[in-house]
Amino acid sequence: MSPHKDAQIPFRLLVWNNAFRPKCRTKSSDYAGKRSKINDEDDYRIEKCRDELIDALSQDELLTIDILNQLNEKEILYTSEVFEEIAYNLQSVNYINCLKYIEKKYPSLDIKDAIEVATEFI
Repeated sequence: MSPHKDAQIPFRLLVWNNAFRPKCRTKSSDYAGKRSKINDEDDYRIEKCRDELIDALSQDELLTIDILNQLNEKEILYTSEVFEEIAYNLQSVNYINCLKYIEKKYPSLDIKDAIEVATEFI
């Protein structure tokens, strides 16, 4: 049973077991490693990487929140590049709340602007 998108659910309590979870988690953490190896001027490969991650994290709100809560600081930094696109696709207040929680979890990351833009997309 999936909650209504606008329901305010404490995202820390959201744990959802799904057969795709390990695959999406792997894709998300692989993204950081893959992205860090791409030259910042290689727009084509960066865009391809971004599209893969956006697709993986835009499938399900609860799964995305669960995955984001498991990512380390480096993985969050690279994933923050696509916060807005995921927000647009999910249209979820819970997703935004998760991003705000992650910002507090990793205060050394400068992701405030990415979260503000993501908030505008819902």
